[in-house]
Amino acid sequence: MNIIGIVVAGLVAFLLAWIDGANNAGNSLGTLIGAKALPLRRALIIAGVAEFVGGVLYGGFISETILRRVVNPAAFNPISYAVGLTTAMFITFLLILAVTRRRIPFSITQTLIGVLTGFSLGNTGGRATNLALVSGLLGLWIALPVLGIVAGLLSYKLYEFFIGFKKQWMAVILVATYFNIFTVSTVLLLTPPTGLEKYWYVLIATVLVVFNAIPIYSLVKATGATRRLELDTGRIFPPEALALSSGMIAFTHGAHDVANSAAPLTGVIAALSLNSIPEEGLTVNPFALLLCSGGLSAGIITWGLRVARTIGEEITVLNNDSAFIANFSASVTTLFLTRMGLPSSMTGIVLGSVAGVGLAKGIGNVNLRLVIRILLYWYLGFALALAAGFATGWALTIL
Repeated sequence: MNIIGIVVAGLVAFLLAWIDGANNAGNSLGTLIGAKALPLRRALIIAGVAEFVGGVLYGGFISETILRRVVNPAAFNPISYAVGLTTAMFITFLLILAVTRRRIPFSITQTLIGVLTGFSLGNTGGRATNLALVSGLLGLWIALPVLGIVAGLLSYKLYEFFIGFKKQWMAVILVATYFNIFTVSTVLLLTPPTGLEKYWYVLIATVLVVFNAIPIYSLVKATGATRRLELDTGRIFPPEALALSSGMIAFTHGAHDVANSAAPLTGVIAALSLNSIPEEGLTVNPFALLLCSGGLSAGIITWGLRVARTIGEEITVLNNDSAFIANFSASVTTLFLTRMGLPSSMTGIVLGSVAGVGLAKGIGNVNLRLVIRILLYWYLGFALALAAGFATGWALTIL
């Protein structure tokens, strides 16, 4: 019975990861589509690989929060807990499937936490629910689009400052600045340096910065004597640079969103294999990370273009440079939140970053009506998820 339960939970977790990748593929593919920078097949492969790597390396941070901090696992009966987590994943899958069919970018993390919170309230009367954390996350989710707008707008202003010099070498410095900030952030945030370990991280960061010389060299070659600096066309950054920035987004999304399925699956495995739920020491299962990271990649590759066009083509007009800047702003912002273990909404940050880049060029360049409609869907979705989770938790108490 336990094995069957784990297999069913694994299948549901994979489905949730798949629809997560399909819906949130717009985070990384949308800007590429909007800028018309790369063939779609190549873009899908880049996003799929980066998503998997990010999920495997960083997936534990948000998973720990969902596993132990949103609700207290030890307050549940193991069977009820396993059934509740599996049901929560399935409800989230159905909700995201519905909005994906309507081409609406959605926050899977908000939806899952809504279901888990409702389940805890219905099953334990709220004694297992960390209401302070959930309330704080609600405030964070409301602020995220604004944070994304600020990040996108400021990054675009930095871009305008650099290109104001109208020199080829300034474009090279600009690319180096963006890529190295992301690279160093990625390495140093992976594990907090303590004691002598910090020197190892400085060494790793230095090596990765050197590797960044590869795309920078490509840019120097592309903008050399055979090519003028195209300041007015938004094409300082070659398609290869935009592809790398899209990989940044996919990497960060995998790091953040793999927890939506890997964390509940870990809880189910622990509950059904141990027949008890430890309050301390419950860490994300490596198999769950691998399975769900693969699901994210599969979702991007098989159905990722559906929602991507909404972000890439309907919010604002993008070119190579503005798309690159939106990607950079969203990826670094989300990476910091991920390392802090805060379940956020990468879609909200990407949406805000794309809108911020558009606002930097004038408010008339942004489809604000669409942005507001998407945000309303998110918050209504959280309320619906909360209600569905509550009904599930309450039903288990009377069965």
